[in-house]
Amino acid sequence: MNFEKEQNIQEEGTIKRVRLLIARVTDFVGHEDDILKQIAPSYARKYHEHKVKEEACQELVSGYLLKRFLNVAVDDQIRIDEFGKPGLTDMTSYFNLTHSGEYAALAISDCTVGIDLEKTLDYHEVTAAKVFTKEQQAVLKRLGDHCDGAAEQNRTYTRFWTQLEAKLKLYGVGFSGGWESIRDADPCETVIQQIFWKEYILSCATKEKVELCTERVFYV
Repeated sequence: MNFEKEQNIQEEGTIKRVRLLIARVTDFVGHEDDILKQIAPSYARKYHEHKVKEEACQELVSGYLLKRFLNVAVDDQIRIDEFGKPGLTDMTSYFNLTHSGEYAALAISDCTVGIDLEKTLDYHEVTAAKVFTKEQQAVLKRLGDHCDGAAEQNRTYTRFWTQLEAKLKLYGVGFSGGWESIRDADPCETVIQQIFWKEYILSCATKEKVELCTERVFYV
């Protein structure tokens, strides 16, 4: 797995570290029974409740990542803050989860973090008009005006989407209200790093400069 990385860092100071653990869910097929015995009950329930196999496996592997790297085996080890953002009850580390398609990812850090992963999305003009800035919409339109720009338009649309989602997850804000202020905040208040591989894009958002350390995870 080869990762391309793009950084948007506007701050200076002591560099903290975000450990980004990425797993391909198909690598865990055949180990479901063993994993279900280890993970927190809420993730086991999500696995059983999902009708789509890929989505069920995403939840299973998310639970596995939490168990293996943060030793989360019971639901009481995770708390939900006033903004709906999950965290460890003992507050020893910060974490955030995301999944899309074949992959699930866990970010662990000693600072607050938000991550979002997407398999390349198709450009959707109505959604872009609702959630992106005027400048971003203009960029997407220019790309679409080129006869060979569809692929880059989709890629850029996905970059913008994951960037916004990661920022909202960083601050524990959803699309139900108040999200525009996060989108429109001074870019110096948030550090965005993006990773690209195959047809996937992952955005990582933090409030300060960090070193992003990426690892591929297999079942052990």
